[in-house]
Amino acid sequence: RLEDRCREVSDQRHADLAALQARLDSAEFQVAHRERLSEESDQARSTAAQMVKERTGMLEEQLQDLQGLLRSERAKSAKVASLESELENLKDSYKRERTRSSQFQDQEAEVALIKAELETISAQESSKDAHLAALSAELEAQGVQLADRDAEVAQLGADLVRAERA
Repeated sequence: RLEDRCREVSDQRHADLAALQARLDSAEFQVAHRERLSEESDQARSTAAQMVKERTGMLEEQLQDLQGLLRSERAKSAKVASLESELENLKDSYKRERTRSSQFQDQEAEVALIKAELETISAQESSKDAHLAALSAELEAQGVQLADRDAEVAQLGADLVRAERA
């Protein structure tokens, strides 16, 4: 019975180890995937931020130029209406660019959440490793108990042989 129990515990330990390895492999894949997504997001955010900065600078220059033209051409009413319309379009473009900048900040917050989730997964894996070590220690202790019982059985067998001879 004890050997059967040890075999069951050993089989269960192997099954647990295989399950934990599969979960670890899955977590490592998720971590690598998320790191790649994070790197791609960082690169895209950096590129987009640079484009937004350049575009914002151009738009600000254009806005200032148009405001100067508007002041100098205010006397010409037909021209004024056209310039005001163009100025409004530039303002809208500027607002859209600022909105995009805000969206990139939202993406940075999302990246921070993903990194926190990755840290949580890593902590869970560490906890699983500790649990696995505890299971291994328990299995070793049961092995020692089994060896002690085997020694007792051998001693009882020897005592029985001596008793039968006597």
